[in-house]
Amino acid sequence: MRSSVLLAALCLAGALTGCKSRSRLVPDAVSRAADATPALATKLRVTRIEVTARAWSDQAGARPDDHALVVQVRQSLLASNAFELAELDGAETGARLRIDYGVDVVPGAGKDEARLQAAVLVKLRVPDDDEAGLDANVLGERRLDTGEESRMAEFAALLVTRSIGEAVGGLIEKQRVRGGDLHTVLGALAGNDPQLRVVAFATIAERKLGGAVPRLLELLGEEDHRIRDGAIGALVALRASQAIMPLTRLAKFEDLDTMRRVVDAIGSIGGDEARAYLEFVAGGHDEMVISSLAKDALERLNRRASSLAR
Repeated sequence: MRSSVLLAALCLAGALTGCKSRSRLVPDAVSRAADATPALATKLRVTRIEVTARAWSDQAGARPDDHALVVQVRQSLLASNAFELAELDGAETGARLRIDYGVDVVPGAGKDEARLQAAVLVKLRVPDDDEAGLDANVLGERRLDTGEESRMAEFAALLVTRSIGEAVGGLIEKQRVRGGDLHTVLGALAGNDPQLRVVAFATIAERKLGGAVPRLLELLGEEDHRIRDGAIGALVALRASQAIMPLTRLAKFEDLDTMRRVVDAIGSIGGDEARAYLEFVAGGHDEMVISSLAKDALERLNRRASSLAR
């Protein structure tokens, strides 16, 4: 199989996070929160690091030494202060870090120079804890000027080293957000990296960071539906009753997709305001599918209230 096909397969394997370089946090664009939550005291323990070349073009010369790449990754993790490394024999319970990479040589056409392309996919997995997993990936490229083909192996090794460094750096930033204080999490929401925003929304939900509610309510007004949906999901996880009225204002009866999302969210949050709104939609919406969804959400809300009263 051509290495270019394998490179594409690496990118497809990381489709959830996208083959791209990492972006930095934007520390200045942070909303204030009165009850900032302290950073987690424990670092994430890594007990195994595996680096494997999944694709390597014959034209790229000799592959870099995988052990040297593992040493590079170890140094980056230790310097980040977000991870600790146990003996890397897999004997201890901890996270496993797997890095797959590949390199392809794209020949030039006409006046275009040949190009080196590298794809890196990083997967961090914690046994028996799927929610603790993180992914990061990078697609790197270097153009080769005329006469540089003789140094192909050198440039390929440098490109792989740089691309792995960027991918691991992206993973470190995600772990800093996931294990950081509320200020750090809100900084990720304010930044321009969509991958860090996804981690921030998940972190708010998993760690029940109630201090993020004011910012989440502001994000309901965003035009980007991915940001709105992330904010709604986090508000639902927090069971934030403050979100009921903003959600009802967000919903337009003629916008069926939004109505579905809002009805489900309000039903999951619960409370008297939620019950009143669901009763209104169940009895007053022209679309049978929406009124039916409201009735289902109302039934779930009532069942939950009954079980709590027992």
